[in-house]
Amino acid sequence: MTTRRYLITFSIVLALGAVLAIYAASRLTDVRHYPSAFSNLSGDQLFVVNGLTRKQMGEIKIGHIENNESPRVALMGNHQFMMFGSEAFGPETPADYFFNFWYANLTLPELRDLLIYMEKLDKLPGDVILIQMTTPNNDNGHHIVNYNGELPSDVIERAATVAPVDRLYRLILDTDFRIRRTFDYSGFLFGLFASNMDNRVFDPAECQNSATGLGGLRRKIIERLPLSIRLNMSSLLDKTAFCDRRLWANSLRFDGSVSTAYAPVAQPKLNAGSKDPTQAGLSVGDSERIAGFMQEIDDLGRRKGKAVIFVIPPVYESEHESALNGIVDNALARTKGLTVIDHRRLTLPAQYFHTFDHPTVPYFRLLVDELRRTGKL
Repeated sequence: MTTRRYLITFSIVLALGAVLAIYAASRLTDVRHYPSAFSNLSGDQLFVVNGLTRKQMGEIKIGHIENNESPRVALMGNHQFMMFGSEAFGPETPADYFFNFWYANLTLPELRDLLIYMEKLDKLPGDVILIQMTTPNNDNGHHIVNYNGELPSDVIERAATVAPVDRLYRLILDTDFRIRRTFDYSGFLFGLFASNMDNRVFDPAECQNSATGLGGLRRKIIERLPLSIRLNMSSLLDKTAFCDRRLWANSLRFDGSVSTAYAPVAQPKLNAGSKDPTQAGLSVGDSERIAGFMQEIDDLGRRKGKAVIFVIPPVYESEHESALNGIVDNALARTKGLTVIDHRRLTLPAQYFHTFDHPTVPYFRLLVDELRRTGKL
């Protein structure tokens, strides 16, 4: 009888826990349809992404595409260019001139699909599409020609470039993600308490002003809460939940770029990229695929009267030659009529990088100068 009672009690607790988890998941903020992430940012305001999932961070960018006006110049790429901000174009750059749509580890086919999606929504940038391709020597040739599963399934469906079998596979992956998110403790707390996303938009200067007004006891409680609890219970704690500089790393600015002012202190490590041929993400046959994806993207731009400029960034390395770069060399030789700024063999000092594979403001100013010399900017 005792064993039976324990089993019944355990089953009831388990069922209640599952119901609560599903309830919390149903309350997770739909960041894709959250309107204030960028359009309402001004001055030094930030949108704090700490505590959001990788997929949520990407969906914020998709939501901006769907709910806001297109910029004149758009950067479509991945995390390598996350620090590319509008200041690279000069101090008088209008707020609506440039937007950085960097997104996780988007590859060439995913960038193509995203542009097709933007085309169908009539949301392509007004003048120029900048396409950043992953440097081959960065991730050993990965994140260039294959799908990474970064885009929402409906974006891929609408682009209609993927075979039905592959679309089914991606649907399964998307379903798996939703199930895991439902029973993840971080998602559980976020859904249960943090339905208000507005607290993630704030000016760091507000922390100085609000700190003096906090009651002594409340301030001490907030300061002693673990960062993960602060993030996931922010709707109960107001904006002071984010008054900790450790939470501002990778925060997004009004132009979609990551704030360099609050980036973690880092020293770029020379030649940190792997070039292990046994683990390479590219093979000789991929030259044709790379060229094909680039040509498709350029054709889309031409069809819509947009200038397309491809950029292959440098990494902090002293030795540029590799079999991976050879594959990309062959790919570029196969293309026709493309505008490509190829910085793979550009040797730059450490001050041009935040980390091995993340260029910073001095590089982007150099890049903008070269973009202007193409006559398309």
